[in-house]
Amino acid sequence: DTDINIQHDGCLNVWKITNGNRYLDTGRLLSEYFGTKQLLLREIQFISEFEGIVLRFMYEVSEDDLLAYAFYNKKEYIPDAGITLNATIQNLDSEVLAGKEFTIYKGDSEIIFGLNKKIKKKGTYSAEISGAGPYTSKAEFTFQYIFNSINKGAFIKNKTPVYSGIYNGSIIKNAKAKRRYHCVAKGSGWYRIKFSDGTTGYIKKNNNISLSDSAIGNVVNIYDSKYSYADMSRDIKKMAKIYQDVMELSVLASTADNNKVYCARLGNAGAKKKIIIHSAMHAREWLNSQLVMKMLERCCKYYYSEKYNGVLYSNLFKNVCFYIIPMFNPDGVNISQYGLAKIKSKSLRNIVRRFGKGRYSRWKANARGVDLNRNFSVGFRKDTARGTKRGSEGYSGPYACSERETKAFVNLVNRIKPKAVINYHEAGRVIYYTRSSALLNLVRQKTGYRTVRESISGANGSLGDYLTRKGIAWCTPETCSGTAPVSHSQFYYEWRKHRDMLPAVAKLYR
Repeated sequence: DTDINIQHDGCLNVWKITNGNRYLDTGRLLSEYFGTKQLLLREIQFISEFEGIVLRFMYEVSEDDLLAYAFYNKKEYIPDAGITLNATIQNLDSEVLAGKEFTIYKGDSEIIFGLNKKIKKKGTYSAEISGAGPYTSKAEFTFQYIFNSINKGAFIKNKTPVYSGIYNGSIIKNAKAKRRYHCVAKGSGWYRIKFSDGTTGYIKKNNNISLSDSAIGNVVNIYDSKYSYADMSRDIKKMAKIYQDVMELSVLASTADNNKVYCARLGNAGAKKKIIIHSAMHAREWLNSQLVMKMLERCCKYYYSEKYNGVLYSNLFKNVCFYIIPMFNPDGVNISQYGLAKIKSKSLRNIVRRFGKGRYSRWKANARGVDLNRNFSVGFRKDTARGTKRGSEGYSGPYACSERETKAFVNLVNRIKPKAVINYHEAGRVIYYTRSSALLNLVRQKTGYRTVRESISGANGSLGDYLTRKGIAWCTPETCSGTAPVSHSQFYYEWRKHRDMLPAVAKLYR
């Protein structure tokens, strides 16, 4: 047996010849093969803890290498088959920590070797290549942390390419302008971002990318004294685009006047604990839409940076998912704010004109003249004096869940099976409930409102009756004082009471 050792640039290459005399001219074979230096490791380059190392050969793999490989393995020479090699990583105690079989082809000069979790401490490791006959090649590399793990939002000002890696990475997609992405690590010149589907990519650091919350302007205008369906629709769609890393927007229903009942999902979609928050079920109570929208925006904007009782929002929302409906009754809100002007359907305008009698601002029902908070199945009262006629309030509807808005809400409840529901109404600064719960105690503590218990036996088709029958914790905080529609000046007082309601509820149920 003969060992031939070749040492160069810190790489040790060994060719062990057994029964070398069986070859006609072993010396010439070795001389010609090593003369090309094709399969000698030239260097090992550490890329990062995420991408691993590059095993780089002296030159590109040639046809001579493929022929030699086939000769030593006594296989038929197939030019497109390539050379199958083994790579192993060892620590200085010769403990094998990782192994991988890979194939290199004609024209290749390097391969990338990913590192597993066993290789996670800074230090020196040895990489060895084997499999080309009795040939081995090994060299050392130093593992280090190139990236610092972070949990931030990366706001992209203009379209930016996303790469598959920092080493010879190809562009896999573009990060869209005016969007925020979840940034999980940063290194010298690079950010590593994670997409909603769990995949990752890399973007180069430049002035086009900001990790600061202040880079994103406010969406909801708290000084808008008449926050309309058009305002809400515009804002919630804009927020869904900007905060696509934490928020997802859906449409629960299209109303009789072809407006949308939007639902924003915030938090972990896979969480077992789901919470529903909605407002403006009654049309004239539209100030709450602005309040709930601002609560949603605050949680989205400061998702990675703000804390509630010492816990980051991002951690609070890991085990809880919110379904937020800012405007349950958009048709009715249009009527309360603009009378007949915003109603597109002629038949609906006739209904509103007939029953509104010019006093549109006090309208509570939807555009079909049905009070949505009397349209649920539990305790539905079609035969009550007030519930038999269409009008601005009180009419239960032709049958239980006759309205698109009600059906959509019931479908949502049946689909996600919420742990709790908060029904925002106006006014009086009280909290209605039927059964005591941790949710009730929390909302009372946050707001300071007095509580009013409703009789379970007095069911009248309200949402509360339906939720009680389903065994779902709920409460109805009636914000503001006076009679709806209330003055916009009350918004600022209510904002101070409710701004932390979402993280507080998340902490309660996490």
